[in-house]
Amino acid sequence: MVKKATEEIEENIRKAGEEAVVESGVMGLSREVSEILGRLKYRYSYGQNVLKHSIEVAHLAGIMAAESGANIQVCKAAGLLHDLGKALSHEVEGGHAEIGGEIARKYGINSQIASAIEDHHQDDRVNVE
Repeated sequence: MVKKATEEIEENIRKAGEEAVVESGVMGLSREVSEILGRLKYRYSYGQNVLKHSIEVAHLAGIMAAESGANIQVCKAAGLLHDLGKALSHEVEGGHAEIGGEIARKYGINSQIASAIEDHHQDDRVNVE
C-alpha cells in the first residue's frame, strides 16, 4: 500500500509539473526541474497553493514584461520558478530563494533567471532585458 501510494504521488507530482510548464508557457525546462516544480502542488504558503501562485506570477510577469519591453520568456520563467526552493526548503538548509537559485544553476537555467529567483525578496533590481 505504501509503495502504491508513493508511486501515485510521484506520478501526480510529475503531471503537476508538466501541466504548470504548459499552462505558463515556459518551455525548455528539464524533467528534473519540472518534477521539483510539481512538488509545489503539495505546498501552501499563507493559505495559498504555491504551484498555483507560481503559475499566476509567471502570467503576471509576462504581462509586465510585455508592457515594459523586457524579455517576456525570461520574466515568465523567473515568475514560474521564483518559489522553486520551497519544494526543498524542508530538506535543504537555507532560504527558499537561495535554494531555488542553486537548483536553477545546477540544471543549467539561464543565469538571469537564476539571479531573479535568488533575489526575488531583495530590493535590488534584476536586469531581464
